[in-house]
Amino acid sequence: MINPGAGQANQRDQRWRNALIAFRQGVTELGDVFAEQRQHMPHWNDLIPFIERHGLDVDNLAVVNVAWCASVGNKYPKAMLRQCWTRHTAAWLRSLAPEVAILSGSAAHAFESELADALPACRIIKAFHYAHRPLDSERAFARAALVRQELGL
Repeated sequence: MINPGAGQANQRDQRWRNALIAFRQGVTELGDVFAEQRQHMPHWNDLIPFIERHGLDVDNLAVVNVAWCASVGNKYPKAMLRQCWTRHTAAWLRSLAPEVAILSGSAAHAFESELADALPACRIIKAFHYAHRPLDSERAFARAALVRQELGL
């Protein structure tokens, strides 16, 4: 499930959903949620190779979606993204308190000022969304190289 609100109701998606609900209810720790998420990442197309192209180690970062909700055709209306940001994403980021946040994709880029307000010490970097890599790989890989350089990796 690229977006936690999407999915096929299969066993893997149900485990992910259950981990999120357990965290919301205070039954499990955030690390357990990320451990479950890590089990799903290999099924998210080319996400892991794209992360690695940025010089990052997938096992030493947090991946947090803006779009926690799914819509028909995986569309991302601005109102839905705003609601997800307010209800879910902002709280996750505040609790993680990252030193660096990479906003991946134009939909995430729209939240740059809110992220800067919520975490003034956080360094914010914009990148392509990993799903664009096959569509515009030359530009996406060039931007990944710049991000890697900016991070000193």
